[in-house]
Amino acid sequence: CYQFIVLIPLKLFIYYQSAATRAPQKGVMRAAGATDFRVTIPRRYVIGREFSYYFVAESRSGRKVATLRSARSPFRVKLSGDILGGASSLATGSSLDNLDSLDDGGQSDGGLTLAISAGSGVGFVTQKSRPVLNTMAVLETEGLAPAPFHLNLDMDGWISKTVSLGAFGRIQIVEFATLFGGRLQFRVA
Repeated sequence: CYQFIVLIPLKLFIYYQSAATRAPQKGVMRAAGATDFRVTIPRRYVIGREFSYYFVAESRSGRKVATLRSARSPFRVKLSGDILGGASSLATGSSLDNLDSLDDGGQSDGGLTLAISAGSGVGFVTQKSRPVLNTMAVLETEGLAPAPFHLNLDMDGWISKTVSLGAFGRIQIVEFATLFGGRLQFRVA
């Protein structure tokens, strides 16, 4: 008999650091659906040559229950160009007023949006599909295949209120199959 315990963290945080911060900053990730959590980091914090971040899930009492990377080994993103970095110091001026909100509902005209989500799904397997783990496997019948327990990581740099350039990664936990890619997003409404 197997017993499965489902642990649902009540709080999810992102800790991030760049040339704009001397110590890691803490951002609260807000629920954006049943399994999605999002945070927008204002553009003024996304400067320098590198942006690093990691995730922490805490129980209601504040006890750390899970991490995705850590302060010692964070995710690292190299920055270059005018839109997503390259500057080594903070800009100043009235155009930067009111940029300190970490959750603006995705309506900012700059900044970085990070999202993490978990779920399960199905996919359609064809004769052109390639096995990930058992590379010698032979597909006998095309059809639906379950994809249980996957984790999605999304990162988008907002160029304007309606356009972003981003990257995504999906890890299927059971098979440890991965998928990575880039995307261009735009809002129509």
